[in-house]
Amino acid sequence: MITSIKRHTGRTAPVLPEFISSRIYQSFTQRAEQEWRDRHFFHQPEPQPGAVELHTNDYLQMAKHTSIIEAKRAALASENDPGIMSAVFLDDRSPQHVFEDEFARHVGSEGAILCQSGWAANVGLLQSIANPDVPIYIDFFAHMSLHQGARQTGAPIHAFRHNDMAHLERCVRTHGPGIILVDSVYSTHGSLCPVVELARIARELDCVAVVDESHSLGTHGPQGAGVVSEVGVESDILFRTASLSKAFGARGGVIACPKEFVDYFKIESRIAIFSSAVHSYEAHGFSETLRVLRRSDSAREQMRQNAASLREGLSKLGYPVNQGTEQIIALEAGTEHRTLVLRDLLAERGVLGAPFVPPATPRNRSLLRLTVTSALGEREIQHVLDACASVRDEIELGAWAAVRRSRRAPRIATRRTLPSARRPHLREIA
Repeated sequence: MITSIKRHTGRTAPVLPEFISSRIYQSFTQRAEQEWRDRHFFHQPEPQPGAVELHTNDYLQMAKHTSIIEAKRAALASENDPGIMSAVFLDDRSPQHVFEDEFARHVGSEGAILCQSGWAANVGLLQSIANPDVPIYIDFFAHMSLHQGARQTGAPIHAFRHNDMAHLERCVRTHGPGIILVDSVYSTHGSLCPVVELARIARELDCVAVVDESHSLGTHGPQGAGVVSEVGVESDILFRTASLSKAFGARGGVIACPKEFVDYFKIESRIAIFSSAVHSYEAHGFSETLRVLRRSDSAREQMRQNAASLREGLSKLGYPVNQGTEQIIALEAGTEHRTLVLRDLLAERGVLGAPFVPPATPRNRSLLRLTVTSALGEREIQHVLDACASVRDEIELGAWAAVRRSRRAPRIATRRTLPSARRPHLREIA
């Protein structure tokens, strides 16, 4: 039992109360001993020189883009920073509001709200639109920020099977109109939401749809406007959210919404009222990133080709990767220990992935997530495939439950076969 903590000075720190030390033991210490055994989730192996990194969400290499860095540097050097304060007090000329207007035009929404993170955007949005009298319908694999935001509202929550729109429709017809929560591209397996069917259900059954586009903003749609814009259902999806720590390569969150919602959110959302706005230099960086992303079609296409090539190669090696179609590829080893073994063996061979264990996944469905970027070349992809081929016996690939499930699962439609709800925008074919 944990009773005290030694500091670097050698002195004994104050003893934690029993209810805290007991929780630490049951939720962490015991788990590390029983599930992780001789490995540790937080202790990554030392990467080799030239290792292929597949654990970053910087899909299009925006984090170190020179013009974006210069925009931030120039803003930092300026004396016009409005200072650190709640966004409630920013005037219409602030860099934050300039970016919000630019973003709204980009994704085809009336308004937009910049938040401190994708988590803040989802939790703050749900706190502002839900109440205990309105049911919430959420995809089982939706991002944890949507689950957490839903719980905080006190609303009745009904989870529906992943991407099963028929199950969703039955739930809505049983429990009544409400709020539907989904991801456009799911962050664990890279599966794609059937957004056109979702929009139909929301429209016909009088529901409000919230689509988290964190893993599709910048990477999908016309000039990177996202999946909702790609299939043309902007008018049916009232709210779109996104983390800007993915294709934007920075830190922040955003909500695309009706114009009348913007001012209401500022005075209703606790996150908006009681948190400081993003820094001025960050807002300038977002605006420049948006300009760069709009002209990054070649990088988007390269990312898609890389993802398809790696997914196809892994499938041929027997890995169960048919749950997804996009740039996120999951190697679902099952138990936490198996997943950490897989991580370490691949790291020894110069391939770095990100282990996902509960609460990021269901129990016994832990996985190593590989995120594919535009920076990969044929050599790097082949290196990953060679490494994955070399560890198959050591990880007992044939014994994975996901392998058995994949043999029974129907083929998943690729993104390119999804229906569109309208003809392409002129900007898509120009």
